[in-house]
Amino acid sequence: MAITDRILSGLGLTSPKMRKPTEGFSINEFRSNVLNKGILKNNLYLVRFQFGKFPEELVFYTHSVQIPAADLATADIRRYGYGPLERVPYRPIFNDMTMDFYTEASSKSALEVMMKRLSSATNFMNYKDFATDSTNPYEVAYKNDISFDIEVYIYNENTEKIITYNFRECFARQVGSIQLSWESENSLLKTNVGFSFTDFSVNMIDAVKSDNINKLSPLQKILQLGTIAQTISAIKRPQSVGDAINILNNANVVKNGLGL
Repeated sequence: MAITDRILSGLGLTSPKMRKPTEGFSINEFRSNVLNKGILKNNLYLVRFQFGKFPEELVFYTHSVQIPAADLATADIRRYGYGPLERVPYRPIFNDMTMDFYTEASSKSALEVMMKRLSSATNFMNYKDFATDSTNPYEVAYKNDISFDIEVYIYNENTEKIITYNFRECFARQVGSIQLSWESENSLLKTNVGFSFTDFSVNMIDAVKSDNINKLSPLQKILQLGTIAQTISAIKRPQSVGDAINILNNANVVKNGLGL
């Protein structure tokens, strides 16, 4: 062993199991890891709002979620008063989280619910009720009265909850514009909502090793053995397979008691 290897080993910077760059990449080892743990898909997820402030059915209408990036604000300094600039992080930066919801033909639709949540922050709706309402026009609410938590679960194909995002002290900050068109005959109306939050955490667990990789998972059985029509009919969701497949996945995960 070279003198540099002995020094690094003594400092705990190397491990006998570490692969040297000269030994190359083992495709068999990579394949084994993938087969044992799997790779997550971006369509097996659930969004759970703090119930009591939102109808539970809203979880089925979440068409897509944009998880925001975690960023750090930095300041430029010169360590010695001169020379190249160095960046030093000093606080986290969180952009809004955005979601698209299918818009149900109902007074409990995502559009109605989110507009009410938006107006509860600073009352701008129901002008006729201002005279009798205890809330004055455009009065700003306390953040504790309008905030709620959001959890996003990401599953593997064995319906194991692998990743959990916890967003704290959220509030609906924006309901996006809605475009209507005579030519959009086959399009579904969606409500885009932006949520601000104080901070968030990410928790991840290892997938359980399957004894038989050829065995169908519960979710695979659901999707392949013909409960699609009954599920869509039961929960009255869009009939287009292309538009409803994500809702179908979520509905069946919840139906089988796999996370809520």
